[in-house]
Amino acid sequence: NAKYIARIKGDFDSFFDIVCEGLKRRDEREEAVRYAGGSEFYTDDHDYCTDLDLFGRKSLFTRLNVSETSFGRRAFAKELLGYGDSVRSAKEIKNRQKAVKELSLNPEFLQEYQATAMLGNMKKDPKALVDFASEKRPVRKSYLIISVTLLCLWFIPAASLIFYPSVLRPCILGVLLINLLSWAAGIRKNSYYFNAADGMPSQVSTIYKLYSLLESSDFKDSYLHELIEGKGGKTVTGSLSSLSFVLFFAGLRSQPLFAFLINSVFPLDHLICYFMGKWADSYGGSLAHAVTDLEQIECLMCASQISFVSKVSSFPDIETSDDSEKNAYFDGKDIAHPLLPPESCVSNSVSIRSGIALITGSNMSGKTTLIRTVGVCSILAYMGSEDRKSTRLNSSH
Repeated sequence: NAKYIARIKGDFDSFFDIVCEGLKRRDEREEAVRYAGGSEFYTDDHDYCTDLDLFGRKSLFTRLNVSETSFGRRAFAKELLGYGDSVRSAKEIKNRQKAVKELSLNPEFLQEYQATAMLGNMKKDPKALVDFASEKRPVRKSYLIISVTLLCLWFIPAASLIFYPSVLRPCILGVLLINLLSWAAGIRKNSYYFNAADGMPSQVSTIYKLYSLLESSDFKDSYLHELIEGKGGKTVTGSLSSLSFVLFFAGLRSQPLFAFLINSVFPLDHLICYFMGKWADSYGGSLAHAVTDLEQIECLMCASQISFVSKVSSFPDIETSDDSEKNAYFDGKDIAHPLLPPESCVSNSVSIRSGIALITGSNMSGKTTLIRTVGVCSILAYMGSEDRKSTRLNSSH
């Protein structure tokens, strides 16, 4: 909440004081500042990255980013840099505008979502999780057969207890030995699943919680619903809940001694591998889509911040035309740069139509700021965000 207030005021010093709160070491504070400003996304080899102050201490990223996941931050940075996978149509931009508008009307939800992601500590990509899910190795039914067989062996000591009590102890020791031999023989084959499971539980838990918030929300926008709904007729939380259950037991056997003891009695490793493989076969293909949809939702959340940090803002009109005389144009009325303090910012109207606009004026009169304002407003318009005041764009170029 304090960060939101600092963004609204345009007080970057207070914002970074909050970011660095509780950090004693200089390197930790510097890393926190770099992370909050998205400095890792800065590049000299780009058409406008340097000119438009996209990343850094006092940047567009700092003021608008509310994404706390690695993939959400990266997706928002790509939006600012114009690194989309395809050209976005006017219809797609308008759909994003509707989603952004609804998100901007729910600041409490935005803060709850961000807090949940912060607590989940998703600064690292869930690469192992996505790779495991996407690989979709064939389910080894042998794991299930071996597990059932090992469990059935316990009927032998049970029967001996009733009919031959004198051989009860050798029967129990024999079953324990068979379980241990089976476990030892499968350690190498099972390592693929347990290496993949390393670090998964916290990531699965966080993605599950984030989608739980989204699925329980009362959003009306169809584009948001399209991103939130799971693929294949099952919600993302529904598909992840079964994996969370399996990973819980995988965590129990993380200690070697405990793994040794429990597998001597119960074929836990074999069952974990079987159910992890079954999950990947059933739902793994949709996980990558779920992460992609989540990063797009977080991009929309970042785009919604303009409504908070600007006293006056509006969604630009996006127009299309096949008429060459009405080719790409930019028409901005009383537009202002979103990084300038509201109390001292001077707005300007700009109209550029299919040609070159020559800007003249004395030194320090604001020519560069005006150019940057047009550039930033174009970026915000393309991602579906609002601009400070109003803008009209032709989207054919």
